[in-house]
Amino acid sequence: MDHQPQYNFVIRKKASFGRRIWHFCLFAALWAAVIFILVVNYGFIFDLYTDNLVTYYLLLNLDYGFYFGLLATILVFAIGTLIFSFYRIKRIRRKQENDTKNS
Repeated sequence: MDHQPQYNFVIRKKASFGRRIWHFCLFAALWAAVIFILVVNYGFIFDLYTDNLVTYYLLLNLDYGFYFGLLATILVFAIGTLIFSFYRIKRIRRKQENDTKNS
């Protein structure tokens, strides 16, 4: 006898066009920042010195408080995302159980 799980997590709501554009811009900016940091650091690893590269390297590597703040921000967003995700899934499950009881 096959027993299938009763959970059916189907997200029916689609994000609006403006929201999708916002997400695309946000993620593109984040990836651009990551690529910029990697290019600057690898430029110094491979002995590619230019005036601009030295300026960016000093900007990125002198302020350790910035890195700590960035790490703290990333952790806060990651923990917040986990909490929100668990809350959202629990809410969806509760709604599904109520819908199956009412039908």
